[in-house]
Amino acid sequence: MTRIYHWAAVALWLAGSMAQGQYMTGSGGTEHMLYCDTRPAPSSAMYHTGNGGTEHMLDFESLPATSSAMYLSGIGGTEHMSYYDSMPPTETGMYVSGTGHPYGSGDLQPTAATGPYTEPWEVSLEGWVDRDAGEMEVSFAPAAGHPGGAMAGTFAEQTSAPVPELDAFRATADSSGGAFTGNYFEQYDEFYGWSFDFYAGDVLPSLLQVRFSGAGYVFFANVLSQVTSVGRWYTLTTPTNYAGWFGGTAEQWSNALANVEWVEVQVARNGTGEQTYLLDNFSNNLPEIRRSAIGGRIWFDTNGNGIQEDGETFAIQNLPVALMNAESNFVLATTTTDDSGHYGFDELVASNYVVRFAISGEPALMPSPKHQGGDASLDSDAATNAAGETFAWTDLIALGLDATNLTVDLGLMSRDGTRAELAAVWGEWTEEGARVAWHTSSEWGTAGFYLYRVDPATGAEERLGDELIPSVFPEAGAVYEWTDPLAEEGGAGTYRLEEVELSGRVRDLGRHQVVFGVPPARAKAARSRVESAQAAKTKKTAAPQAVPQALGPSAILKVRSTQEGLQGVSLQAIANGLGYGAESVRVLAEEGSLALRCRGSLLPALYDAARDRLVFHVSLPTPDAHSRETVVMISVAPGAIMPRREPGASSGATVRPVRKRIEEDLNPGLAALPTLPDYDYYWNRLIGTASTIFGWKNFALDLSGHAGNDVTLKVRLIGWTRTSQVPDHRAEFRFNGTAVGFLEFDGQEVVTAELTIPAGLVADGPNTLGVKAVLLPNRSTSQFALDWIEAEFDRLVSPGIGTVHFMAVGASAISAAAFNEPLVVALDAANQPTWLANAEGVLPAKAWAAAEGDERYAVVEAADIPMLTPEAAASEAWFLSAENRVDYLIVAPRALAEAAQALADYRAGQGLRTGVAVFEDVCDLLADGACTLEAVRRLLALAAETWAEPPWMAVLAGSGHGDYLGRSGVKPSHLPPLRVQTRDGLCAADGLLADVDSDGQPDLALGRLPAQTPEDLAVMVAKIRAYEAQFGADWQNELVLVADAADSGNDFRPATDRLAALVAAPYAVADRLEVDEMGSEPVGDRLRDWLEAGAGFIHFTGHGGVENLGAGHLFTVPEVAALENAGRPPVLVALSCLLARFDEAGADSLGEALLRQPDGGAVAVLGPSGLSRNDPAADLGEAFYRAVLQKGAGTLGLAFLQARRELGGSDTTRETYAIYNLLGDPALRIAGNTEGGDPDAGFAEWRWQRYAPAELAADADALEADRFAEYAFGVDGGLTLGRPSPLQGGEGWRLTWKRRIYREDVDYQFFLTENLLEWQAVVSESLPSVKVEPDPDGVMETVCTRVDWTNALRLFMGVKAVRCQGRDD
Repeated sequence: MTRIYHWAAVALWLAGSMAQGQYMTGSGGTEHMLYCDTRPAPSSAMYHTGNGGTEHMLDFESLPATSSAMYLSGIGGTEHMSYYDSMPPTETGMYVSGTGHPYGSGDLQPTAATGPYTEPWEVSLEGWVDRDAGEMEVSFAPAAGHPGGAMAGTFAEQTSAPVPELDAFRATADSSGGAFTGNYFEQYDEFYGWSFDFYAGDVLPSLLQVRFSGAGYVFFANVLSQVTSVGRWYTLTTPTNYAGWFGGTAEQWSNALANVEWVEVQVARNGTGEQTYLLDNFSNNLPEIRRSAIGGRIWFDTNGNGIQEDGETFAIQNLPVALMNAESNFVLATTTTDDSGHYGFDELVASNYVVRFAISGEPALMPSPKHQGGDASLDSDAATNAAGETFAWTDLIALGLDATNLTVDLGLMSRDGTRAELAAVWGEWTEEGARVAWHTSSEWGTAGFYLYRVDPATGAEERLGDELIPSVFPEAGAVYEWTDPLAEEGGAGTYRLEEVELSGRVRDLGRHQVVFGVPPARAKAARSRVESAQAAKTKKTAAPQAVPQALGPSAILKVRSTQEGLQGVSLQAIANGLGYGAESVRVLAEEGSLALRCRGSLLPALYDAARDRLVFHVSLPTPDAHSRETVVMISVAPGAIMPRREPGASSGATVRPVRKRIEEDLNPGLAALPTLPDYDYYWNRLIGTASTIFGWKNFALDLSGHAGNDVTLKVRLIGWTRTSQVPDHRAEFRFNGTAVGFLEFDGQEVVTAELTIPAGLVADGPNTLGVKAVLLPNRSTSQFALDWIEAEFDRLVSPGIGTVHFMAVGASAISAAAFNEPLVVALDAANQPTWLANAEGVLPAKAWAAAEGDERYAVVEAADIPMLTPEAAASEAWFLSAENRVDYLIVAPRALAEAAQALADYRAGQGLRTGVAVFEDVCDLLADGACTLEAVRRLLALAAETWAEPPWMAVLAGSGHGDYLGRSGVKPSHLPPLRVQTRDGLCAADGLLADVDSDGQPDLALGRLPAQTPEDLAVMVAKIRAYEAQFGADWQNELVLVADAADSGNDFRPATDRLAALVAAPYAVADRLEVDEMGSEPVGDRLRDWLEAGAGFIHFTGHGGVENLGAGHLFTVPEVAALENAGRPPVLVALSCLLARFDEAGADSLGEALLRQPDGGAVAVLGPSGLSRNDPAADLGEAFYRAVLQKGAGTLGLAFLQARRELGGSDTTRETYAIYNLLGDPALRIAGNTEGGDPDAGFAEWRWQRYAPAELAADADALEADRFAEYAFGVDGGLTLGRPSPLQGGEGWRLTWKRRIYREDVDYQFFLTENLLEWQAVVSESLPSVKVEPDPDGVMETVCTRVDWTNALRLFMGVKAVRCQGRDD
């Protein structure tokens, strides 16, 4: 009988045998793809492929063998894919191959099979029994020649006529640990028989045979012929094939061996005397076969050289891997990589295999070159067979028995990001001679350049200069120049440029012809622009400060500090800030009723009555906190009084060890690197040179108080560049001019050099550590950064600048006699303070005793404690209320709040419920004053969790970047961005702020208006109003599609083809501009024309930079100022690179410039903040336009949200989606869409998307009821009712009406009357629904409701829809 189960996913069953094919493919249900009793065999096939159900894909009772195949391949269920009752062997192949195991390197090993096993009976019978109790007594007994003992079976003497007696030594599943029962084919391809030692004492038995039972059959084999005499031991063996067995067919014999229930040695007596037979060393004869294993690792190959290197730790997770038979290409097993990128297959027989990697889920990556470097344990082993193929394959892997190959690895490297770096190359003649100059429009991870002179006759190239021309690391580009001593004034030449990336990857920037004369105008403009930007950076402006609240008393104050140590705040200043009297504040301080909070915890403080102040110890944030500032909030509430400890000593040591961190945060960390320096800033950059004289950089170290011993220095270095050599870097050190050591390290490692400085070299006061980057032989470059220096030395217990922290280790008592009036606090390992003073608050002997748990002592002159100035902090805000009902939330800094309110008022005039949250207030109340965008994430999460109706659109009104110390000096950072670490570096990802449920996808539409000033924001709001004032105009329904020139890694035209295919009325493609067809200059001219003329969407796919669109610089930031299209600002969608990098502190991106341009530009820009991959970007663009053009998403932010949520993808694709940000108002209405939108939207969103802006603004309150009726009851706001009719038997009435499929924001209420005068409200629970049928649109449903007014001769009913205003209404 064949049993087949059919479920929603129907499997295909073809009765009878197949010459070649599969019986079933698909996903099983809860009981199937598993239990087929009598399937015929195909000549070459697989029985099963797919996913099993809950009962394992395992219970095949009588599967015949295939000549060359596997019985099962796929993913097993809950019980292992292992238990086959009666599966015959295959001639070649494997019975089971399932999901491999994601083992880490070294964990995947060959696995021993079950068996072999021999039972020697050295202690007991091990569960063996006599089959028929009473005929032969079975016991454990000593045996000659077998000192360990044996099993003895004795037939007693017969005194009467001979009675045939027959018995057996039997093993069941409870015998010998079950070694002789079960499936003999589970891990072996053949049966090896049984063997045992046998001894007949006085007479040979009349019958001696081995029997076994399985699958309902009993088979036996006679072995008596192998025993020829008594009184000696024989080793007997059973047949190993069917020919020597009796009891059934060959197929039944195989089935029985696959499920052995018992095995026995059967003996029959011979004669009437007492007879004893001995049995020992019963064995299953299974060989010691160890299965083989294949495994490896899939890693992100940063520099694309096909070699696993230190620092390349980014693993590729969850990538599908298949093990295949090399001859048949059958998939034998599948698995996915684990969190470390490893995969593995074990339990393999000796055979030839191929490993196949499915890379379709990583469209932004491609296989690295295989078999590079000569070390098989570090190379990549797979490649695609054709361009665009979605699988990478290894070569044939020949695997023997007991073999392990765990180095079958795959490196995946980035496809070229869609970026353009080189803007122009030119020659110029100066007083110094001929110079070749070039302008980069953007740089991302660029280490530097090589310049080659090309021989015009032969084409041979000669490199100018031995060392790399280093990049100055400008994300927005720079101008470089190099002298060619052979060039002549007025002459011409051809030169080739190469860019070398930090990763070691080399990019050819092409050959360029130049003339050495007067620089062209564009060259002068580029140099002027770059020089101006660099000049602005060198100003080193102070970090932008938040605008404080208005003057006046506040219930909460805050103080800020950027230094670790003891700090103070005067009680008079606190009194002034709180609006209290000074004496009242003193009372509060004395009784501990002033609460100081820092990072969510109470901060212990001591009341220094003598100086009328509070003193507390401040610790720095953690190095990864993206902030140097510690904020302490002060309020009237129960606080934490710093505990006091008696000094306990009158004298002590005057020298103690200190550990001093010395660093100057002069330069923001490189966003293109995988590792940021501590606190996001590094001290200085070092560039390797082969010179023995030049290249030293000096770092000042203040070691005041040095007590004369050696100094230990730790120097943190961050590698930037990679080459193919090891090591890449050598750092040499000299202290006050004397060499003290060196350190070699590789690639982008973060290392710490430890140096011992002899005491004789150290000065008490200023010292200098010199560091030099040495360019090692055969290295193209070496660049690294010095982050910080830490000095550990014995120091006099004497005053320093601010607080000095002395280490407690080994101390018994310490004296601060060198201080005038020391204030001392002991700190434990958690930096919890204890004040060391007597009851009067003084340290009379200027000494103290050490105590258990002390880690450090903070010591400062009491008169020199820095006094912090309190400022008002927010004590309450509207956004803390749980009764808030907001559709549209704006977060703005106080400096832009008034301008942001104008936008909120405009949206409120269209019926949206709006709110403006001041960023500084959000930080005060939700982040303890820390100026971080994490506060905004908490605000959105608070709204989602507690507000009656949380927002579904949010705007960040203000510019933002990561240079919180203001080192770049170009633009303010009002709202610092949320930045994510991608494989290409650190990039802004505002959309992830809206991920309130932590599923990796935004939950509301969010955009940023990157205004630097109130005037900027006013310009942006004016363009929003101008755009919506023309809502529905023909130009807004037009799309202009622009495709950049194809290159070796990307062809951009297919992406625009996909978008063009989505366009249908009322939309139209107004123009298609393709650089490959038209050339860069004509496309640039037409693009500028369209920007001036206006189009609803201008879409670009191709290369880009921070300040430019297209490899050929189709449009750049300097050109924005000439735009005068304020009446027709388009939406620019750029599937490009870096174009919307608003988080770059040193320059305005093109996206920002287009929004800030007052006379024109764009109303919104959707683009990336980092390197974008073409394939996933094209998917995102298609999903966005599908939402706009086909799904009817009528709002820009909601369309982008739908696109983001529609797409899943791998880690790489999710990175690409995350770096796309909306610079613009998410509430911007899209013309042509007033009928679509999300069918699951609530009333506020439905209303917003259904009506044009003018309709929304026109008498919104008066029309609200009619619009809600349309939302609740369907078309035109009318109620669709069937005429009430009596039910059969006259028992009640039936009401047929329409309602919106269940919505939380609608409450349907029923009213009944017989006379139209007196209406009676009816509880809806008393009106049961007889029938509910969804309408075809999936939005409304028709409901039949029974009304049990049996006595009414006539009946009138009303249904009222009431808007629920909150989650609890």
